[in-house]
Amino acid sequence: MSRIHPNFEGNPPSVLLVHEDEAVRAQLRQPIDNRGYLTVEAATDTQCLQLCEQVTPDLIVLPAKGAGIDGFACCEQLQQLLGDRRPPILMAISAADDATVRRALAVGASECICQPISPVLLERRVHHLLTLGWAARQLDDLRRRERQLNDALTDLQEELELFVIDPSTQIPHRRYFDEYLEREWKRLARDLEPLSLILGAIDCFQLYNEVYGTEAGDECLQQIARAIAATVKRPADLVARYGGDSFAAILPKTDGKGATDVAGKMRRQIKDLAIAHERSPVSSLVTVSFGVASVIPRPALSSDLDRDEPREGQLIEAAENALQEAKEQGRDRIIFQQVHLSPRD
Repeated sequence: MSRIHPNFEGNPPSVLLVHEDEAVRAQLRQPIDNRGYLTVEAATDTQCLQLCEQVTPDLIVLPAKGAGIDGFACCEQLQQLLGDRRPPILMAISAADDATVRRALAVGASECICQPISPVLLERRVHHLLTLGWAARQLDDLRRRERQLNDALTDLQEELELFVIDPSTQIPHRRYFDEYLEREWKRLARDLEPLSLILGAIDCFQLYNEVYGTEAGDECLQQIARAIAATVKRPADLVARYGGDSFAAILPKTDGKGATDVAGKMRRQIKDLAIAHERSPVSSLVTVSFGVASVIPRPALSSDLDRDEPREGQLIEAAENALQEAKEQGRDRIIFQQVHLSPRD
């Protein structure tokens, strides 16, 4: 465990010496001056409080009792005056009996030292308390910086969501979907792992808006977005809004069977919502048609540079074709297409 070594050279700490006897203060000051610390003096507890109102010292050496000094009461007043800014207090007591020590600690003294005070022991105790005070300030500063960093991180996350999240459905929007699909294609191409895509479209959604109104349509979109997102559990999976009434799910390291199973769960979740759609030719409840496609991506070749469409566009095209086929076959169903990439694709 590393030791704490405060650097006081450029900014020496200050010690407030409180004692009614000037000669005693001079004796106390000598070992502190030898350390290079700054000293401030007060003859009474009233002067002590007045000085602390002006500039808070780093340490106070205070007798428990003296002419014009009540150290116990002074400690309590310092707490009221400075609160959390109150510095460590080294209280000089006449006898180290348990009752006196407990009373000193109860009113806020950090440590006790017996009178007459040994200069060697005083120097050691002062240095120890100043080091603890310095360490406490460093810890407070670190905590303050941590709070600032956490606040900044929260702000950045909120700003990022503005660029990523569709405001209506509260899931990622199409632009982020495109970026994410491109990244996952490249990542999985390195290991020749499967990549699947689910596209889902609400059946007869325009008719739903005409019958129930656009406000109800927005609520329907939000409910379906939540239902679809709830079926996707893995951190690498992504659910996004693909278009006006359509959604997409990117499933890395998932083959066609696994993706079709996930689409089936989505379809059941949506049916469980039991959203009425009485004018729909498909069902009396809102339904969704799904197109599923799967591929094993491959690394880019030099010929890929000549393509107008990105390579992952083939996966999107297959999922769209499957979705269109699901609609043509009567909607409220799942159609799957496997994408086979030849070496020249």
